[in-house]
Amino acid sequence: MENIVFYLLVILFSFLQVSFFNSFPLYMSKPDLVLVMLVIYGLRKDAFTTVFAGFFCGLTVSFTSGSSFGFNALTYITAGFLTALIREKIINEGYILPLAVVFIVSIIKNIFMLLLLVKFNYIINFGSYYVDALVRSLYNLIFAFPVLAVYDLIESKIIVKNQKFSDILK
Repeated sequence: MENIVFYLLVILFSFLQVSFFNSFPLYMSKPDLVLVMLVIYGLRKDAFTTVFAGFFCGLTVSFTSGSSFGFNALTYITAGFLTALIREKIINEGYILPLAVVFIVSIIKNIFMLLLLVKFNYIINFGSYYVDALVRSLYNLIFAFPVLAVYDLIESKIIVKNQKFSDILK
C-alpha cells in the first residue's frame, strides 16, 4: 500500500514541478520534488526497490515535462542507486540525515546530468549551470522537510490502518 502512495505522490509532485513551480523560480531554478521524494523513499527501502523507483521517477518526469526519456531515467536511477548506497552505510533516524542526503544526492544528480549533456554535445554555459545546480540543491533542501513530514504522516496512517485491519482478522 505504501508503494502505491509513493508512486501517486511522485506523479503529483511531477505535475507540481512542471506546472506550479515553473511559475515561482528562485534564481531561475525550481525544486526537484520528485528527487526529494525518491531520496526519502529510498532511505527506507532496499536497493532494488529504490533503483526501480528511480527509473519510475525518471520516466514520470520525462513524461510530464516533455523532455527526452533517456536522460531523466538514467539520472534518477543513478540518484536511487546512490541513495541505496548511502542507506546501507548509515543509520536513518530523525530528520537531519535525510535532509543532508537530499542535498548531497541533488548535487551529484546535477553533476551527472551535466556530464551526460556534455557527453552528448549539448551547448552549456558551465558557470550558470553550476550556480543553478547549487540553487536547485538548496531549493530541494528547503522543500525536503515538508515532503518528509507529509510522507511520514501518510506512512503512519497506513501503518495504523494495517494494524487495525490485522486486529480484525485475529
